[in-house]
Amino acid sequence: MSEPSRKAIGVRIDDFKTGIKSGIQHAAKMGFTAAEIVADSQEICPAELGETGRRHLARLVRNGNMAFAALAHRAKSADLTNVNQLDRAIDSTKQVIRLAADMHVPTVSKSLGPMWSVSEHDRASIVAALQDVSQYAERFGTTLAIRSRFGGADSLAQLVKTIECPGLRIAIDPGELISAGIDPLKALNATGEELALAYLRDAQVGSPEYAGPEVPLGQGALDLQAYLASLSLYGRLPAPILRRNDTANAAIDIAHDQQALLDAMRF
Repeated sequence: MSEPSRKAIGVRIDDFKTGIKSGIQHAAKMGFTAAEIVADSQEICPAELGETGRRHLARLVRNGNMAFAALAHRAKSADLTNVNQLDRAIDSTKQVIRLAADMHVPTVSKSLGPMWSVSEHDRASIVAALQDVSQYAERFGTTLAIRSRFGGADSLAQLVKTIECPGLRIAIDPGELISAGIDPLKALNATGEELALAYLRDAQVGSPEYAGPEVPLGQGALDLQAYLASLSLYGRLPAPILRRNDTANAAIDIAHDQQALLDAMRF
């Protein structure tokens, strides 16, 4: 493994699959500068994490010389595009937003399901739910950054413009998009000033019905240098977050992807 670099690169701590504390230690030793942590895991529950636990978690990240970039909200029961459980999803999302605000974490990242094919009535309910949680995020000075592997390259941009709330912005995961057959560069260019968070992940091309598999960075369909060049145009964008979810050797594969990224950043 190469010597740790302090280039501006973040990582999702949970992807190390070693627990939060150990994952933060891994990330710090590897030279990552920012951390994203899943806020509804077995270790972290917004409703149960008290003030002491919140301070301890923030201190672990800070002691690793990293910024706390985002909290990820991924609970299946909190899908804002599932109209059968919208009340529960809204409440759960607000809990994570409030946790982020209390810990001074600027962003909550959240994936959306396939809302572009729902009925007009259901779509109106989903938009209303997104308006509710985004206004809640704005109230507490936090950003809700949404992403989706469903819909066209500009679908999220259109949705965010429709809702028109400063608390709602876009996160982009190129691996997730490629796996659904969406060009990540077109999606990135469509976000405009609404982009709040960017991930680094590669995949083979798939479709919404048959997702392409995640692969090592540089071995899939992502034009890494072009993607990085496009990201560099967003002056206020925080450090991109390296993701590696589908792996049996997390630390090794994350280190491989980190090195591929550092190599690409030299040009």
